[in-house]
Amino acid sequence: MQTAKLENWSVVQGKSNPYMAPETIPRCLRGEVYGHPDFTDGEMVTSSRLTLLEGGIAKTKNTKYNLGKPEGDYVAWCIKNGYNVWKGPK
Repeated sequence: MQTAKLENWSVVQGKSNPYMAPETIPRCLRGEVYGHPDFTDGEMVTSSRLTLLEGGIAKTKNTKYNLGKPEGDYVAWCIKNGYNVWKGPK
């Protein structure tokens, strides 16, 4: 498993279609990646399906991300909607 760092990140909705049940729509990460062999440092990327988000670590199928500072609007949205930025719903 590759390891990279993600800065200015947020959790976003992955690819879906109008026939998918809301609970089956994948969650992904979006942010500036550093230390990933397939991308230039600072490049904005969207990950594959998020499988773990706990504390400062996130995992997808092939990559483990050390999470840096989250994106400001995402933090504000989480606070307003009762989510813990690092874990999801309270």
